[in-house]
Amino acid sequence: MEHHLVCEGDREGAADTLAQLLAFTKVHFDAEELLMRHHRYPGLDGHAAAHRTLYAEALAVGQAHGAGDPEAARATVVRLRRWLLEHIEGSDVAFDAWCREQHVVLE
Repeated sequence: MEHHLVCEGDREGAADTLAQLLAFTKVHFDAEELLMRHHRYPGLDGHAAAHRTLYAEALAVGQAHGAGDPEAARATVVRLRRWLLEHIEGSDVAFDAWCREQHVVLE
């Protein structure tokens, strides 16, 4: 995706990729939060707030790209990548550990 954002030649391809990423992200976050709510995960509020932050950053990528600012879009993608890895390694791992402690089976 980063390549699409920096290369002016494929703006339409980048826009399509971003739209698909946003749609997938929304569905994934909604499903994850529903699962957390269902199992009464005590960290749900903080986790959901983190999801909202990430989603806002993803929207910012699309806005920067749409405004014709590939460098701003690229910088946002770099931040997103870092944030996502930290989220997975922190919040998502914490949820997994909580599920194991509570004997919650995620299917």
